[in-house]
Amino acid sequence: MRNAAIVAGLFTFTLATAALAEEDEKFAQHCVACHGTGLEGVEGLGVSLADSAFVGRKTVGELVAFLKVGRMPGDPESVAGRPMPGFGWLTEAELTEIATYLKSRHGP
Repeated sequence: MRNAAIVAGLFTFTLATAALAEEDEKFAQHCVACHGTGLEGVEGLGVSLADSAFVGRKTVGELVAFLKVGRMPGDPESVAGRPMPGFGWLTEAELTEIATYLKSRHGP
């Protein structure tokens, strides 16, 4: 019975990830592991972006600039004190796609 629950959970995660990939491939590839399929955050990894004040007050351009460099531990704007890797190796278009997606999914 336990194996069936594990398989069902993996199947559900795979379907949710596939649906997200259709909606925004770049977020699914680079962000979902830490920030979750619904931007809800993953405990111990990434904070919720769905209701993040940081995301809310930044423009798409400012988010792109942030995504390029990430965040070091102890950054005063960090909610949980966690670092975030920079994604400067992604193209400007890919970073803009991610930032635009974040803004479109951000709550009020």
